[in-house]
Amino acid sequence: MAFFDADKFLFVETHDGFLAPVHYRELGQKTNEIYNGASWSDVTINNVPLDQTIQYEEEISYINDSVDDSPQGITIINERKIDTVIPEEYSGFQKKWVNRMEKMINAPMTLQEVKKKKKKKKN
Repeated sequence: MAFFDADKFLFVETHDGFLAPVHYRELGQKTNEIYNGASWSDVTINNVPLDQTIQYEEEISYINDSVDDSPQGITIINERKIDTVIPEEYSGFQKKWVNRMEKMINAPMTLQEVKKKKKKKKN
């Protein structure tokens, strides 16, 4: 009794004398290091042992099951801990320095704020 895609496997003798199934694809003639008419997936899977394919599928399913898909919070990169109120001790500084500090306080803190387009003033 044969299974439905028996033409895609060959049984080859291993180094210890047992028969083992390997993937087999008809690739055709090779021209300039490329098989004409064969897909890359057929070339890749050709002569790969079935045991190795099953092992990779199990590893992939294990990795997919171990991934944490829970929703995450907001991540702020290079977060600046700045008080929003300018202390009175800076009131003696020149106006340009006070303006610079106000710009630092009002600067965008998250990626979404940075990506927002600023309104242009028309003269």
